[in-house]
Amino acid sequence: MIRCEIPVPNVGKSQRGEKSILDTFVATNLTPGALPTSPEPTDLTRDWRTIPPPQTLLLKFPGTAGRAERSSAFPANLVPPHDDNRYHDLGNHYEAWTWNPPGYGRSSGRATLKSFAPAAETFASQVLEARFAPNTQVWICGNSLGCLPALSLAARLDQWRPNDVAKDRFSLWLRNPPHLSDVVLGVADRYAARRLMKPVISRIPDSLHAIESASRSQIPAVFLMSERDELVLPTIQQKIHAAYAGEHRIVTLADLDHGGLIDEQHREEVERAAKWLASLHV
Repeated sequence: MIRCEIPVPNVGKSQRGEKSILDTFVATNLTPGALPTSPEPTDLTRDWRTIPPPQTLLLKFPGTAGRAERSSAFPANLVPPHDDNRYHDLGNHYEAWTWNPPGYGRSSGRATLKSFAPAAETFASQVLEARFAPNTQVWICGNSLGCLPALSLAARLDQWRPNDVAKDRFSLWLRNPPHLSDVVLGVADRYAARRLMKPVISRIPDSLHAIESASRSQIPAVFLMSERDELVLPTIQQKIHAAYAGEHRIVTLADLDHGGLIDEQHREEVERAAKWLASLHV
């Protein structure tokens, strides 16, 4: 994993006059000799622009318990030519860029829902400006809460993508996306606290309304759904699937709860879905 600090405006006030940054980590199968040689953290403009862009570029948004420094190349490592688990030469490699959102890890600012979508747009657009080539596939990936900024990006693609990045180069890969108001009320009902949570729901930004974003998203998508998800119930996820406007596939992860690990019993179907998504952009 390679750490990169992305300087960004308006992600929150930094202390002691320090620059505002988004803390980002990169997983790649690029041949080691071609990696940035500067000390970490690397700089997107200084250290990465001289390296040819990848064949597959992932923009990853982890859930609340996730951290960019613990991220992986999944699902890029499931599709040819990256499924051979070998290093690849310049331009034939993948790069999985994973952020720590504002207020998480070493990222500047406060951890608020209000900052999610604007910061995600800044993160995605800056990485694309530096790491995209005409033959690059771009996968927007989200897990749990991280699905909300991912869906927001998909729904508002024309508002943030750089002009030279074609719309047909994008795909969406989500696991257990929440419709946040339903999840909050579901948890509140366990403690007879629904009335107390209604003011909280009213403050959810429009950009993070998953069903609305799904209805406006048209890029091809894969949804992974944990069969026994106790936090984002399958019935909640199915509302998002039904609303999704683009071509999509759903993979049910048998016997898994919200954070359960994908294992061999799921691999074939997950791999098939990943290869289908990759085939759309050859």
